[in-house]
Amino acid sequence: MCLTEPQAATDLGQIRTRALGDSDGLYRLSGEKMFITGGEHDLTENIVHLVLGRLPDAPRGSRGLSLFLVPKYVRSATGMQRNGVTCDGIEKKMGLTASPTCSMRFDEATGYLIGQAHGGLRAMFVMMNAARLQVAMQGVGHAESAHQRASSLCRRTGANATSVVYRRRRCVRPHLTPSCHPPCSARPSVHCRRRANDRILGG
Repeated sequence: MCLTEPQAATDLGQIRTRALGDSDGLYRLSGEKMFITGGEHDLTENIVHLVLGRLPDAPRGSRGLSLFLVPKYVRSATGMQRNGVTCDGIEKKMGLTASPTCSMRFDEATGYLIGQAHGGLRAMFVMMNAARLQVAMQGVGHAESAHQRASSLCRRTGANATSVVYRRRRCVRPHLTPSCHPPCSARPSVHCRRRANDRILGG
């Protein structure tokens, strides 16, 4: 998902990326995006970017955004060639270092319009809503992993670790109750996520 731009941050109404149509029915996109997860990597032969941009006749604000599919490589008469998409840099993060968060530049990159013109934000939110559920499940997974590691530490070290936990019981107690215990919350979270995902996808 290529939404955020340096000058706009979370205000999608300030997006400046431009898309110009050509005689082949394709579009040429130019602009900059930032905080793009997986914007550049070598895990796959091609990378497909979903980019929010503006057509020349677009109204102001977020209602004027259209959604475009912009691949890293495009097919030509001579085979696959590099599209006008470049990674300008990778953010330095405290965690999730295996997931590259990139700054991307589009220089008249070939793109394909998805859905209707000026309906890009509505189309993008279909994917964003699904991604939010996936991030929530990622958080549940991290909590479960942390709980298992802490339990394992207490079992290995015995009374010493237990006494440390109880000395800090005012801070720890809320996290050890059944309502906050990761295994107890994981199953209903997974179930709710699947139901929500089915609603989003029309299942």
